[in-house]
Amino acid sequence: MRSSTAAAHQHFSTLERNVHASASRRAKKQLMAIPWNRFRPAYEAYPEWQGLSLWSRAVLSSGHRALPEVLKTLRKRCPQFLTTGAATAEPELLGFRLLEWVHSTVFRYAKREGWLDALTFYGVRHVHSEAYWALWERSENEPSKAATRVVTAFEKWKQRALAAKVANTLSYSEAERALQKYIDLEATAQWVQPLLTSDVRLPKHIVSELGKRVRSNGHLAILGSAETREARFANPRLVIRAAKRRCLRGGTEEGCQERLLTWARSHPWHTRLLLYGRLWSARQLEKRTSPYPSLRQWRAAAELYVTHDD
Repeated sequence: MRSSTAAAHQHFSTLERNVHASASRRAKKQLMAIPWNRFRPAYEAYPEWQGLSLWSRAVLSSGHRALPEVLKTLRKRCPQFLTTGAATAEPELLGFRLLEWVHSTVFRYAKREGWLDALTFYGVRHVHSEAYWALWERSENEPSKAATRVVTAFEKWKQRALAAKVANTLSYSEAERALQKYIDLEATAQWVQPLLTSDVRLPKHIVSELGKRVRSNGHLAILGSAETREARFANPRLVIRAAKRRCLRGGTEEGCQERLLTWARSHPWHTRLLLYGRLWSARQLEKRTSPYPSLRQWRAAAELYVTHDD
């Protein structure tokens, strides 16, 4: 019979999963309600603000003597924030108040347009955001952190965070580059998917495009010689799958590979590709587009596609 403690833990885990699932559904809905070129700039900018907030918290945890350095940095990056008076009352809460201000001011347009939840959901899961969180947690767990810590400038702090290793293999910066290649190949896979559901021979321009995408991601060895290339693309799904595996090869440790896959699954562009890809495949099964769009055309359609509430 399970103990009450174990039962309570299980209940908490189930509740946590349910909350996460609800937040994920809401984020996906908001993500797909706006074009990608509207969401992407905010998504790419979010980690910088997340990092600035965490750096402020890390530096100020060493004592108020570090406050002038924090204020100097904030004055350069967000002078409007300092006019709110947040720095004068309870400086130890400055980092928290900064992020609140970012949500309500810097990303005011996202809140007004109804996709701030999506931005924060995906933004905190950005590789860079996770790198900053990891460094902040390490600094908090240092046993003798406060008394002797030298204030590290924000730019150097970021560099240190991104240079740290994931499961003792890739740095966070290297992981981000591998992730981008992996997702680029996912776009290629979704684009060609409808052609793989039939026995129709792939058109030469499709084979050529597939070859370009694999080569551009540094996987030329998969293609072999020009003589064998067409034969290899008789089963393009295997070629793309092999290329995606090679994207993860740098993460030789199992933990690193799992992190890369987790980042892929929580990346908003990857999410959009899968959702649009399913719609695209269904439409193609009903009525095949002729001529078949290029990968560039397909990606442009995926970027512009939006859903609307009924």
